[in-house]
Amino acid sequence: MTVPTRPLYTPNLQPGEAERTAIIDLNALEHNTRVLKDMIGERKLIAVVKADAYGHGAYPVARSVLEAGADILGVVHVTEALELRSEGITAPIIAWLHTPQTDFDEALEADIILGASGWDLEAIAEAANRTKKRARVHLKVDTGLGRNGSTFEDWPALVVRALELEAAGLVRIEGIFSHLAVADEPERPETARQIARLNEFATVARSAGLTPSLFTWRTPRERSPARVPYITRTRRSSPMRYAAELPSTVFPRSRV
Repeated sequence: MTVPTRPLYTPNLQPGEAERTAIIDLNALEHNTRVLKDMIGERKLIAVVKADAYGHGAYPVARSVLEAGADILGVVHVTEALELRSEGITAPIIAWLHTPQTDFDEALEADIILGASGWDLEAIAEAANRTKKRARVHLKVDTGLGRNGSTFEDWPALVVRALELEAAGLVRIEGIFSHLAVADEPERPETARQIARLNEFATVARSAGLTPSLFTWRTPRERSPARVPYITRTRRSSPMRYAAELPSTVFPRSRV
């Protein structure tokens, strides 16, 4: 049997030339950031610039969103955060996914906020002891995505350990967060289930006395005071303030 074939297309490019070019309008990016800030009010805006800002250029994107009002930058790896520091970015940066080779000492020296969900909390505390720098930590919980984050079964022990390390002056737990799998698809039932699970994590934390200042979630069942769908209301009666994760419904107001 003969399989039909056709010649591969080879573009007529000179060495070093790209076949396609993405032109990033930083003015549009700044506009979009201001729109988001206006929509979420007093909540903190974390601009995720991981993977070189999804290929758009981490440094120029980070600089633009910060100038437009973003409060925190998010990256996956400490190495990405350190690269932004080397470019002169001084704003808060959180890195949340680590390996045994992650240099937590250097991260603390550079004032990088660190995500933790288990073994990494101990490694971060050891680095804090070595460097004499108190670590700023956000605890990540797994509410159903199944990719990084403390399980509910392990959560009580992690909370107790976090409180011990806080009392020892090695860490400061600033936040609790989770990754919602289909947050931009409000018709999907998974998000409501994940939020219910996240509230169970929060109840355990509060009961143990762990009340960080940032607790990140979103829900399809509440509206902000500005009547923007899917942005949570700040609960002033709670010791925790809520940050918002925005869904696809904000896209019509964005520019590209």
